[in-house]
Amino acid sequence: MILRRVIEHVRTQNWLAVGIDFLIVVVGVFIGIQLGNLNEAREARKTELELIGRLTIEFEEIAAALDGTLEAVPRYLDATGVLIEVARGDSEFAEERMKEAVYLSFNLGRPPLRSATYQQLVASGDLKLLRDDETRSALTRYHQSVDQQNFLYPKTIDQLIRVPDFRDVPVRSAEERLEFLQGTESLSRIRYDLDALREAEGHLEGLYVLQLNLLRAARLQSDYAGAALNELKGGER
Repeated sequence: MILRRVIEHVRTQNWLAVGIDFLIVVVGVFIGIQLGNLNEAREARKTELELIGRLTIEFEEIAAALDGTLEAVPRYLDATGVLIEVARGDSEFAEERMKEAVYLSFNLGRPPLRSATYQQLVASGDLKLLRDDETRSALTRYHQSVDQQNFLYPKTIDQLIRVPDFRDVPVRSAEERLEFLQGTESLSRIRYDLDALREAEGHLEGLYVLQLNLLRAARLQSDYAGAALNELKGGER
């Protein structure tokens, strides 16, 4: 339609009309591009909000798991400290406290969780879909801290394996472990060899240091996870 008008106006040498026709075309193209950009921006924002929602759920789970770790690991650390004191001959503890320490000392806490959504974004190169630099940086800092802690876990497990066998802890099932952690009904079944415990002093000291490092790492991860959550919740607005 417009092309016909342009041809007609050229034939009649109506240059003003030709200029108006071209102006209409240019404005139409410009509006079309702007509408396309607006639609793309809306879709990008919709995708970003969906990603932020998924990441927020995952980091809330991560933060809750870290809270549990920060509550549990100090108990494990304290238990290992009790056994070291006994092995050195520095202190004596009630039998119930000793059995509790024997059980709890050989725990490391839960390995730190990762965000599946974040890993997918990194693998696909789509992390840029999160437009805010601070949000991306906060997510990256947390996962870098997880990578650093994963270096500690094999060392700690290896240290556990090296500790001479001085205990007999017949608590195996998840139900029995839960029962123990909630009360003292399983304590009566725990046995330990005091002489073997004394021989394990050096190994227990090494375990204590590694458990302490795991606790410090968990505290740092908790801070990073909290910072990431704050950025994500800010991005929802």
